[in-house]
Amino acid sequence: IIVQGYLTDSDAECLGEMCPTSRSEKQTILVGPVKDQAELNGILNTLVEWHFCILLVELSDPSYVCC
Repeated sequence: IIVQGYLTDSDAECLGEMCPTSRSEKQTILVGPVKDQAELNGILNTLVEWHFCILLVELSDPSYVCC
């Protein structure tokens, strides 16, 4: 997940196992496992509530798809 803006470590702790892997003043890249659609929806809703603009959501490992 790429968001516009700087996400701190303490902010990221509220997003489950998502870890900020790259940061600048303009963007933060979050990487981590997401169990299901409900968890993804919760993460995205939290980011929107914190007024982050979501720039990209991408499946980084296509072999990991839960059915």
